[in-house]
Amino acid sequence: WIEYFSRDFLIEKEYFDSVFACHTLEHFEDILGTLKEWIRVVKVGGFVVLIIPDCQFNPNLGDVNCDPQHKHDLNFDIMHEIVSLLDNVVVHNKNHVALPNWSFQMVLRKTKGG
Repeated sequence: WIEYFSRDFLIEKEYFDSVFACHTLEHFEDILGTLKEWIRVVKVGGFVVLIIPDCQFNPNLGDVNCDPQHKHDLNFDIMHEIVSLLDNVVVHNKNHVALPNWSFQMVLRKTKGG
């Protein structure tokens, strides 16, 4: 990943059909800002697909075995709360296990431009 991807993409809005981020979002300070930028560059009807380490199965921030580059402990419910702050996406999936006892998946569908 590259930190500048979280803001100010040099890509026009609604350019991509989808964005896929695997074990990436937890590395960004500004999760909401990062999601907004990824959604900005996705076409209406397109998807942002996230696979994120689930904090209930992985070492949490401050634990000796936690990845020192992680900025957040996340799970599906925490992400659902964050996504609820966005007015132009819906959570598209109900089955949120990506890798049992490791990661969850969240698929966002962009519902309108802006």
